[in-house]
Amino acid sequence: MIKNERSEVLDQRLTDLENAFHHRSAWFHFIVDEAMKQGLDVEFARKAIWRCGVFHATTRYPSKSDLHEFSKVFINDVTRPMFEMEETVSNDELVVRFHYCPAVAIWQKLGVSEEMMRKYCDIGMEGDRGIVSYYPDLEMELPKTIAWGDDYCEVIIKRKKSKE
Repeated sequence: MIKNERSEVLDQRLTDLENAFHHRSAWFHFIVDEAMKQGLDVEFARKAIWRCGVFHATTRYPSKSDLHEFSKVFINDVTRPMFEMEETVSNDELVVRFHYCPAVAIWQKLGVSEEMMRKYCDIGMEGDRGIVSYYPDLEMELPKTIAWGDDYCEVIIKRKKSKE
């Protein structure tokens, strides 16, 4: 069983943002669910969300792969408390742990199966993969996710090792 509980009460601004995230995640579920009912493969969503990530990389993120600057956009004072994030950053690696996922919270309320939540989560992470793909010297790993039953999600963005 997936455990995903908020550890603190958010102020009204963050509650409103979390509600908007819930709304976006509900839209995602209903669009994908309806597409599957009409015989479409859910992979269309993966491609679309990856493209959205690339768009954000080119419009919101720094042009160079400085992980300190990157982390300032990826993690900010609004998203940090909403996702209960903690991070460590160096010149070569950014590790972010998310201790709460508003998407999983709404999918649970909607009665989405754990199998589909895992699929939705992986598809949703295409946005971050799209962002990271903009930087040819960076790569992303996702070793843990709340949707897979882990206590937190862990995103690791690191500099690729040179092939010397």
